[in-house]
Amino acid sequence: MVTGQTNKPEWQIEEGEYDCGGVRVRLEKIERNTLTTLKTPHGVLLLSADTLPLPLKIRPWRAGDWLVPLGMRGRKKLSDLFVDLRYSLTDKRRARVIDWQESRIAALLGERGDDALKVTSETRTVYRITIS
Repeated sequence: MVTGQTNKPEWQIEEGEYDCGGVRVRLEKIERNTLTTLKTPHGVLLLSADTLPLPLKIRPWRAGDWLVPLGMRGRKKLSDLFVDLRYSLTDKRRARVIDWQESRIAALLGERGDDALKVTSETRTVYRITIS
């Protein structure tokens, strides 16, 4: 499932479990009406599948990556989010994102999703993405 060059790995994923450069990623597609809560433990993200088509492209973060964190109005650079989350160099090396639009990412896996992909009452289908 690994595509791309060795120095810039990328993984195209569908439903299932994958090894994305030493980071285990599990993707499930579920119906919104089966969720009893939108609260998730650390390492689990819920994103609207209605606007984010499969396959998802997972890759390491790059300088210039940004997103609009859930509940915020403006964009935030991923490098600034790493500071806020107190990521170590090791954490940054292991960080994986969902590629979306140019340098705008859909999510920092295990941490934050983009506000445009939040699960709402109108959302029909949800991705549950778990990392370990």
